[in-house]
Amino acid sequence: MRSPRPSRAEAGLGSPGAGGGHPELLARELPILADVEEPWGVGFQTWAPEPRAVDQVLEHRPAAVIFSFGDPSPFVDRVHEAGVAVLLQVTDLEEAGQAMDLGADLIVAQGTESGGHGARHGRSTLPFVLVVVDLVAPAPGL
Repeated sequence: MRSPRPSRAEAGLGSPGAGGGHPELLARELPILADVEEPWGVGFQTWAPEPRAVDQVLEHRPAAVIFSFGDPSPFVDRVHEAGVAVLLQVTDLEEAGQAMDLGADLIVAQGTESGGHGARHGRSTLPFVLVVVDLVAPAPGL
């Protein structure tokens, strides 16, 4: 027997990875997502997308855009101006401070257990999350 469908407050945020923001991939996938009733987002490897890829995503009105592994500053204002939440994944305390300064709506702390992608000063997830949550308060951290 299937469990009942969660309410929006209980549901997760579906977020296909856009990687470098390949226009063909986005043109194929974004119209499908735009028809979904639940909130959704798109994740970018921050060092890779062209600004037009971010604009292509914003045309479809996601709930959030997620940036990981690089300097998100060229993209944050354009996402916020579109009324979309900015989620920034951070791998060290310097990136967490930058995420706060940029006005991230949610800061995601990634420890080395996920392969250490982008971690310059690698910390394990549990102690890293605790430090980041304290550092970024009152902004939400996860």
